[in-house]
Amino acid sequence: MKVPDSFEDDFSSERIILFPLTEENMSPSYPDWLNDPHVNQFLLGDRSRQTKKSCRVFIHDCQARPDVLLLGIRTSLQGRPAHVGNVKFSTIRTDHKTAEIGLLIGEKSLWGKGLGRKALQDAQLIARRFLTLRKLTAGILATNEASQRTFSHAGFTTIGVRQGQFLLDGRPEDEILMETFV
Repeated sequence: MKVPDSFEDDFSSERIILFPLTEENMSPSYPDWLNDPHVNQFLLGDRSRQTKKSCRVFIHDCQARPDVLLLGIRTSLQGRPAHVGNVKFSTIRTDHKTAEIGLLIGEKSLWGKGLGRKALQDAQLIARRFLTLRKLTAGILATNEASQRTFSHAGFTTIGVRQGQFLLDGRPEDEILMETFV
């Protein structure tokens, strides 16, 4: 999905900036996040070893899809402005004004500092003002309690559970379904 040039200025706060993630502005650490077992334990995507090239391909594929918007999260909390995570809108349905949303804070040193909550709050503004959506939904693995708390603190409510929806390391894992109206 194409975003306007003014997008970054319109959706920034004192702690973070959400920006259209491109191959050129991704963090050199991006593949390292995805290869870290603590970071990727709750990701449902490709679990093979990630490289800069595979991350570039992922970003390119997201940019090519009209129903996806991939944003980076930038913060200066570690001293200099850096890409530290992503927010992804997927299955954007302009006819129904809905989308799925996902969140990744890749820099573990920033976990628990409220960046995820702030990114989700800013993403809700983007959903309403730029994408003209009315509702966001998220599916979170049941064992990812920190993510459930983050989404809850950002205004999402739990609406159900898909029992045994995924297999993680061969074991069934429930998916917690959450939503918010923007």
